Amino acid sequence: MYGRRGLVQYQCVLPKGESSTGIRTLLDRISSARSASFLTVLKLFGPVGEGLLSFPMAGYTLTLDFPMQNGVPTLLAALDEITHRHGGRVYLAKDACCTSERVRQGYPRCATFDTVQAETTGPVPKIAPRALMETRPVRGTGFVAGSINL
Repeated sequence: MYGRRGLVQYQCVLPKGESSTGIRTLLDRISSARSASFLTVLKLFGPVGEGLLSFPMAGYTLTLDFPMQNGVPTLLAALDEITHRHGGRVYLAKDACCTSERVRQGYPRCATFDTVQAETTGPVPKIAPRALMETRPVRGTGFVAGSINL
């Protein structure tokens, strides 16, 4: 269905008060890029989770699958911009190209996460989302790969 290059799944959440306008803007941008998602899921989330980098917030989450093809990284960057303009955030476990700055905007407890990570010692490994790590371009894809020094 997606071809040899596979797919990229994009997932964001928008605050309830911004969801209608934000989702309409996201879908308009996808349409103007002449792209389409073969699978789209819309769900209503409850309150924000307790984790420092918890994805849910009170609002709607939108998940979209795109075949990996030319132009998709540019489209994802545009979707990130729209998401953050409407006070939302990208799901880090499915993130393909969100910048560190946008992650920090969408996840207000990043500074606390950084402090906890810096203070972590002993057998507990330090972890970080891809967008908070050192990154390098992946040739021919428009994506970046992260590395972490433990």
